[in-house]
Amino acid sequence: MVAATLLDSLKDAISLAEAAQLLPTHPHVAQLHRWCDTGFHGIRLESWWVGRKRVTTPAAVERFLQAMNRREAATSPAPERTTSKGRQRCRKNTPADRAEKQLDALLPK
Repeated sequence: MVAATLLDSLKDAISLAEAAQLLPTHPHVAQLHRWCDTGFHGIRLESWWVGRKRVTTPAAVERFLQAMNRREAATSPAPERTTSKGRQRCRKNTPADRAEKQLDALLPK
């Protein structure tokens, strides 16, 4: 029964070069080989060897991208806020701010 499931998934099989063309950035095929072999932070692109050719499916590429984006969303910090002008960053208690506050406290008013 496992062989039937594998054969069903391989009906939509595409080469890694074709899979690279599905992605908006068109990464080099070597990048997809790395995603299959070592993965991206523990997330691997599903692939199978058919003879001497490595194949994947569009569904596997989509699952990989979804997992990769879920991981990025979970681990990435919130973006820094900017002022309405967008030129200066809103700072909260940075070392420079703390030093400035200490100097202000020492200087007579």
